[in-house]
Amino acid sequence: MEQRFPMENGQLVCWERNGRIEAAMEVRPPDKGLYHGYLVGPGGTWDLGTLMPEGGSLRLRRTLLAAQLRQKGCWPILGGQVRQTYSFEQTPFQGWKEVGDLASLFPADPLLARAASQRNRGLLRRYQEGGFSLAFPWDPRSPFPLIPVFCFAQVKSLGGKAHIVFRFRENGAPERPDG
Repeated sequence: MEQRFPMENGQLVCWERNGRIEAAMEVRPPDKGLYHGYLVGPGGTWDLGTLMPEGGSLRLRRTLLAAQLRQKGCWPILGGQVRQTYSFEQTPFQGWKEVGDLASLFPADPLLARAASQRNRGLLRRYQEGGFSLAFPWDPRSPFPLIPVFCFAQVKSLGGKAHIVFRFRENGAPERPDG
């Protein structure tokens, strides 16, 4: 007997044959990364393993003994879950986000917008009060970023590596480095 269980971004299909359960999971997750699949039962979950890329989706197929699932509280099967175990997205440091189009952060300051446009990417951190910080990996052999406001720069360690960090008000005006 075949059972289908809708899941977020995919589905789980299960068949029971001669005391064996075949489970096939297929998902299209929103973010790139490694994903683990689980069967969900009334008394627990069963780890199916890591889904593998196949035909534009992530897929997984396993054959299990129904007796094992009963013993672990996963019988009858009530559904499936997928959890991301590792992200391939580059979010290097908590609270910081890699961004491009840095010039758009300075709509009222053409000089800063031009200086920012000379960098392809930077790290952005927004604050609740409306301001933001920009960080760039520091390499003394590379051109210094945002030369018009170089005197507002601080060298800070992010993820164990030196970065040049600038803080700006909501309107893009630079702020003095904090002590």
